[in-house]
Amino acid sequence: MFRTLRSRLILSHILPLLVVVPLMGIALIYLLEELVLLPNLTAELKQQAAQIVDLAEPQPSLWMDAAQAQAFVDRVAARFTARLMLLDRAGNILASSDAADVDRVGQRLDQPDLARALSGEIAARQNYSSHLQSDIADVLLPVVGADRQLNGVVRLSYQLTSVYEQFAALRWLVVGVLIVGFFLWGCGGRRVLQSFPTRRA
Repeated sequence: MFRTLRSRLILSHILPLLVVVPLMGIALIYLLEELVLLPNLTAELKQQAAQIVDLAEPQPSLWMDAAQAQAFVDRVAARFTARLMLLDRAGNILASSDAADVDRVGQRLDQPDLARALSGEIAARQNYSSHLQSDIADVLLPVVGADRQLNGVVRLSYQLTSVYEQFAALRWLVVGVLIVGFFLWGCGGRRVLQSFPTRRA
């Protein structure tokens, strides 16, 4: 077995390609997802949240009246695809663009980075939301008043389900391209291998 020149060529050249090329495709998709797409998505959420903060800062009464906060959210949220939420200075939910959050108004947000946002820091991460049953990209920006005191927090969150579905489609596309490439390469490679003698080395 593997004593002919043709067999040795197959073993030393074709089989490594069958392993290395798919691994390179998987690694490329992973790098695009983890190092390009998700960081860019988080950066975009930060920019959008900063715009909302700019709109909310001149309106300190928003953070003391849930009805006024909800009216603000209803007016502003249409410009953004992410879920918008306003939190008061204690971390309680004042308003949300998601109708499913109506029963949570007045409750404290269960979010790992909430303490950072309430202390005046910008918080951003990808994490799992038990409420949405989905991975999300989450950004929390503090809103500081003219007296330099915290008025509340703007939260934008985006479900990553659609992003992962797009990457699943991309993975299948890569697999399809690899299969076609191997088929075409195999057709051409077979002619090359047939030109080699089959006698034992």
